[in-house]
Amino acid sequence: MRWRQGSALALAAGLTLGLLAPGAQAAGREDIGLSEAEWEVLRLVNEARISEGLSPLSACAGLQEASHIRAADLVTEYRSDHTRPDGSDCFTVLGPLGLASWAAGENIAAGYQTPEAVMAAWMASPGHRSNILDEDFNHLGVGAAEGNRTYGQVWEQMFVGDACSYSDLRLDAETAVLGSAQTVEDLDLTVSVTCSRHGTCVLPLTAGMYTFTQGGGELEVEYQGLSTALELVYGPWAAASPWAVEELTAAFQAGLIPESLNGADFRQTMTRGEFAAAAVALYGALGGEVPAAGESPFTDTDDPAVVQAWTLGIVQGVGGGRFAPDEPLTREQAAVMLAQVWTARGGAAEGSAPEFSDWTSVSPWAREAVALLAGFGVAVGDPSGAFLPQEALTRESALLLAVRMSRLER
Repeated sequence: MRWRQGSALALAAGLTLGLLAPGAQAAGREDIGLSEAEWEVLRLVNEARISEGLSPLSACAGLQEASHIRAADLVTEYRSDHTRPDGSDCFTVLGPLGLASWAAGENIAAGYQTPEAVMAAWMASPGHRSNILDEDFNHLGVGAAEGNRTYGQVWEQMFVGDACSYSDLRLDAETAVLGSAQTVEDLDLTVSVTCSRHGTCVLPLTAGMYTFTQGGGELEVEYQGLSTALELVYGPWAAASPWAVEELTAAFQAGLIPESLNGADFRQTMTRGEFAAAAVALYGALGGEVPAAGESPFTDTDDPAVVQAWTLGIVQGVGGGRFAPDEPLTREQAAVMLAQVWTARGGAAEGSAPEFSDWTSVSPWAREAVALLAGFGVAVGDPSGAFLPQEALTRESALLLAVRMSRLER
């Protein structure tokens, strides 16, 4: 056993050991049990290793279980000498899980509230940094748990090194859509590989693991001497929330995103004019024949898409001959436009009053449309059960509604 000394203030010195034997199997990132914070620690470790010319580490289910056990140990009793509550050393957690390896190391810390904070502390400590940048290690488990009043959040890293061989390098997508202002890391792609000793292992795709090929239309990923490729499609958005990318990709592929939104930040508010164009696109996607734009009936816009939407009966003005194309789109306005598209394409127009807690706040002219979309499961309330009819919609949220409508059967 070889100790690596580091700072002792809420950081125990990094510990390294030599051992032996194979490990467990995992099916993917979620099955392995990494929390969002633990996944971020793994990503930060790999960023540090890649910057030093080292191979990134991957996580496996058995090692992740070991780290969770050790994190629970630290919550029970935080021991900076890397011993467990029963007095045995930290590496005794590996054997029962079939994880004994020829090299192992551990970093622990307490009191740091974020992955970034604990990683900064570890990297500033020679002993912990030595474990993180040890070329003998090839796998990492990460444990994060809420501690007691004395120590607060506790963190654990369990490193192992083995004579592993690898096969079946895969990504969790074959095609990805990248916004004009997004990076590959924004896609949060997962790399998986089969390890001869530890089964399926995963790691986040990180800069330094890939190169652009085919004129930027393909991403080639390399890990442990293996390679695989991902087709890249460039979406029209400059930025979008991670949770929305999958549905925005579907909207893009279905032709539901108007050209007027090219290069826009989809996290920002959708306007009435923008959604009128999306509603016309939805009408066409549902098999409708979109008419040519004639003369505008409105005094404040001659946007062809707005005129087409008016011709199809999808939109009306706000009074006084105005359409107010630049005003924010509200949830109930979006519901009315989508319901008009639905009925114009021959869909049933009936719906019963939904159980929204603020149903009486829905404008009378919008209630039939809101009921229709709620009945389809297209319009849903917030966690409190409220519909929030007058709340403005972001572009990504509004397009999500359009995508849901496009999937319905008339």
